[in-house]
Amino acid sequence: MCAHPLAATDDDQPSDWSGIAAGLILLAAALTVAGAVAAIGGAEALEANVREIEGRTGLDLYASLSTWGWILMIAGIAEATAAISIWRRTPNRILIGLAVAYFGLVIAFFTLVILRGPGAPTIGLLLAAIYVLSYRSGRRPGTF
Repeated sequence: MCAHPLAATDDDQPSDWSGIAAGLILLAAALTVAGAVAAIGGAEALEANVREIEGRTGLDLYASLSTWGWILMIAGIAEATAAISIWRRTPNRILIGLAVAYFGLVIAFFTLVILRGPGAPTIGLLLAAIYVLSYRSGRRPGTF
């Protein structure tokens, strides 16, 4: 058994949890990219959300919905790349997965009020992936 939760497993004993983490991050990436496409395309529902937020607060937080769409697109592509990295068992996959999941989580929290539909599930998926990567991926199958 590995002593440290972030330690990699032996190549002949792959961790079942790594595949679960990759799947969670890949689902989060799909939701993030879907939100990005909607934001870049200027979906009317998102525009209404932005007008409602800025009207209530008097702040111009979301000046360009298209810019936030591109930020979400970058986060989604990074999440998909990290998921593939975890799945293919590349070196430092757990560290890369954690860094990308935390970055995606920050972006998801900030855009939650605009992307109400995919925002909350994305946060849940990324939190679950962070848990799996932090506490389960370094263990061999069948151990807890």
